Amino acid sequence: MRRLGDIESHAQRYKKAFPYYKRLLDLDDSNPDYHFLYGGTLGLHAKESSKLEALGYLDDIKFHLKKAASLDPNHVEARWALVQLYCELPGIVGGSLRTSRKYADELLKISPVDGHLAQGYIEEYDKEYRAAEKCYKKAIEIGGSLTTYKNWPHFMRKRLKSISRL
Repeated sequence: MRRLGDIESHAQRYKKAFPYYKRLLDLDDSNPDYHFLYGGTLGLHAKESSKLEALGYLDDIKFHLKKAASLDPNHVEARWALVQLYCELPGIVGGSLRTSRKYADELLKISPVDGHLAQGYIEEYDKEYRAAEKCYKKAIEIGGSLTTYKNWPHFMRKRLKSISRL
């Protein structure tokens, strides 16, 4: 069942994927990964949908991602999804940089590299480029992995584009 959902998700056919993850949840409601997969897939589908349709999914997305985080205090992926969700959502429907930062702080305790990357993501989203740069550099300093280095050129390209628009 999970593999079928994963296949559909990988092919970016999210609407076809989430029924598979929902069935897994029906079988085991206490599995944080199933909540994450279902909530995350709903979120990815909502991003591709109309704003009106996306609003219909919002409560379920929040519920399942938060449930995954509460069931597993070390669930990095669920917290990353919550960081992105609250960062990108408009304030009128519950988006909040403060809430996003709360989940980034939780990530920092679980995985310092992910925590600094999440903080950098939030600062970059908020156009606080100097603060974002510090966060990304800290992640590189701590982690030194390929993942941390991949974020740096992406950030610098975006930063240069924003400077060139001035």
